[in-house]
Amino acid sequence: MNFLPEIRRIFTRSWPLFLLSAALGGAALVYVSYAMYPASITTPKALVPLFVGVVLGTMMSMTAALLQEIKRQFDLRLAEKDESFRVLQESEERFNLALKGASDGLWDWDMITGHVFYSPKYADILGYEVDELEPTIRTSAKLLRPEDNEKVRNVMLARLSSKTETDEVEVDMRHKDGHWIRVLNRVFIVYEKGQAVRMVGTILDVTGRQAMRQQKEQAEAQNRAKSAFLANMSHEIRTPMNGVIGMVDLMKRTDLDENQQQMLETIQNSSASLLGIIDDILDFSKIEAGKMTLSENRADLWKLVENVVETVAPTAQQSGVRLELEIDGDTPRHAALDSGRLRQVLLNLVGNAVKFTGLKKDEARPLVRLSVRPTSDGQTQFQVSDNGIGIAADVLEHLFQPFYQAHEADSRMIAGTGLGLAISHDLIKMMGGQITAESVLGRGSCFAVTLPLTEEEGAEGDGFESWIYQLSNHPLVVRVEDQICRKQLLRFANDWSQQIRFFSTDERMLSWVSGQEKAPLVLLGLDGSEVCRELVDQMLEISPDAKFLGLTNDPAMRLGRLDSHLYMMRYAPLLPSRMMTALSVLLQGAEAPAPEAKPQQAAVRHGSILLVEDNRINMDVLMRQLALLGYGAEAAHNGEEGLRLWREGGYDMIVTDCQMPVMDGLEMVRHIRDEEGAGGLAPIPIVGISANALKGEADRCISAGMNAFLTKPARLDELRDCLNRWIGRKAA
Repeated sequence: MNFLPEIRRIFTRSWPLFLLSAALGGAALVYVSYAMYPASITTPKALVPLFVGVVLGTMMSMTAALLQEIKRQFDLRLAEKDESFRVLQESEERFNLALKGASDGLWDWDMITGHVFYSPKYADILGYEVDELEPTIRTSAKLLRPEDNEKVRNVMLARLSSKTETDEVEVDMRHKDGHWIRVLNRVFIVYEKGQAVRMVGTILDVTGRQAMRQQKEQAEAQNRAKSAFLANMSHEIRTPMNGVIGMVDLMKRTDLDENQQQMLETIQNSSASLLGIIDDILDFSKIEAGKMTLSENRADLWKLVENVVETVAPTAQQSGVRLELEIDGDTPRHAALDSGRLRQVLLNLVGNAVKFTGLKKDEARPLVRLSVRPTSDGQTQFQVSDNGIGIAADVLEHLFQPFYQAHEADSRMIAGTGLGLAISHDLIKMMGGQITAESVLGRGSCFAVTLPLTEEEGAEGDGFESWIYQLSNHPLVVRVEDQICRKQLLRFANDWSQQIRFFSTDERMLSWVSGQEKAPLVLLGLDGSEVCRELVDQMLEISPDAKFLGLTNDPAMRLGRLDSHLYMMRYAPLLPSRMMTALSVLLQGAEAPAPEAKPQQAAVRHGSILLVEDNRINMDVLMRQLALLGYGAEAAHNGEEGLRLWREGGYDMIVTDCQMPVMDGLEMVRHIRDEEGAGGLAPIPIVGISANALKGEADRCISAGMNAFLTKPARLDELRDCLNRWIGRKAA
């Protein structure tokens, strides 16, 4: 140890003490010399003991100071070593505790000495005690499955040659009781001067993880098999159903007596119910497999809910159920959402309400109401309420479970799979909303769907602006007995910012109108009786320019514009769009939309179509539909034949099935598009039609080169619209 720096520091710090010690030492030695030899000590001779005393005093004081500093430094370093030892001991304790609490077993191989440390957890994973494991690498090698031993050896050699530091591999190791366990072995390799000197690793028992992975793979395989089975079943069922529904649709457009029409409607409704059941099962399967996707688009909410009510209205009328629609004026008109899925949910809720309300047999008239309104937090709520048989409190919590039907006693009378509410619940959840149910047994139920919808601007006006100004020039007068209808008319007037007057007797209404300068717009309840006709005539005598909107529920009454001052419409349900049409016709003289005429057999006038279809019945249906729409068509029985006919030319469009023997429709379309591209030909429009209703089938067809896709059974109207869109056009 070099003490010179310490001596310099000590001298710098303690030089006064050294001087004092030197003076005292010199004086003491002179005094002793004088005492021992008083006669011989002279002043010159006294300098010698003085010098010696000074040196000795200085050295003694410096030695004492140096020893004291050495002791201080020793004590300090001893304290540092004690602290380091304590920290090391705590670290070792933490390490041991971590090893005990960890689920990983540690091993540490010193590749220089060959010694391997196995932690207690390592031994425990394999069913051993630590002292039962020989501390060599051969121990772990013997426990490996033979094929895994070779795999680990090759992996380690590859890592060592590439100087890789980390790696992990799953292997099988034999447990002490003889069974094999799956472990994840993680390795870290330590290199010094390019040579591996140490390997440290852990093993983790992943036997349970492997079993879960296998179960997951099996479940996924089962889901794929189930989806394929359902797709095939859907295809096999829809193929003959296409023949049934297609032929019924064609027969309804022929001259039939009333009895034949009723029988055809029964066949058509039964077929539609069967297809609905198939669609429910497919939807439930897709939701269960996590493959259900939403297609968001800009939708007209008002038209959507009106369409729901119009669709269910015939069933409600047959069941004797009053069906009403209430739309709050502040409800967004347009919003971005999956309109098809929302319509599916609302149809299910309204359809259920009509079915079960129709079962109630008491003095109250069965009533189902669909209400739409904005909520206080900016969302939109669709509420379906009824005064039907209700649901017991103990079964409400099970309503949204698959295959559950609240009214098991009535399930034989009411068709359904028990999937509708479960599907509705999952669809609304996917849309970011919620669906709730409240009910009182014997008094009715209320289902509420709440969605976070954002209002979007409409591309066009909603039709009110063109005649709302003229409406202010005609006092609104109401003479209707039905209380529900009166409330709805009042709501319409408030939404339009118009005053409305209700009269309870004909006399009071006539008296009030006679005192008015402006011609009134009379909303009048008409049931077809002569008394009502006389009331209209009396009003016209008082006010010749009066306009009448007749409201009726008489199925025998003719609807629409009857003359220049009278328009008839149904009030159950009373829909905003129908009111708009009626008032526009009355106030502006617009033409009322004419009912669609039944198409008759037409001469070929549109173009020539190549139909590729392997099923004889479906081919017959499609050929008849095309002929009824005025298209000439030639048939091919598979894709190979269709490809040959296309090459011969002369066709304006191809309509093809997707799944066929010899060559399917997708392969045929790919050949056509390739040959068009190679030959510089104008692409021919191609429409795919398939009984596979699973989402993704349309995408496959479009990806193959088709322009449009229809699902079997194709309705005549759908087929006509699709053909009109593409016939004679250059395919994009």
